[in-house]
Amino acid sequence: TGGACVIQSCSTNYDDCNSSPNDGCERYLMTDNNYCGSCSVDCAALDHVSSTSCSGGVCMIASCAGTWGNCNGAPGDGCETNRAITNAHCGTCGYSCANLPNVAASAGSTSCSG
Repeated sequence: TGGACVIQSCSTNYDDCNSSPNDGCERYLMTDNNYCGSCSVDCAALDHVSSTSCSGGVCMIASCAGTWGNCNGAPGDGCETNRAITNAHCGTCGYSCANLPNVAASAGSTSCSG
């Protein structure tokens, strides 16, 4: 309209993330870590992650920062568990201090103490 290009639709798995018709549908959403699955998903911005990738339009967590872990296995909420202070995931995901025999224990500094 008025001598300017207007994007009516994008090819499958592509989108116009910068809202500029000058470069068309510039983002491939299946492997772009900054625009993974949609223009609004930045895998690197997930909570407490140190390394991510985008595969098939889904964020994948390669590693978590510090004592954080992706203990629920859902990449969408990042590394949600601090394994240094969480009894159900003490030091590593799935290791519970409550499973120690004959001990009242709690997580402390990535190991159970009690």
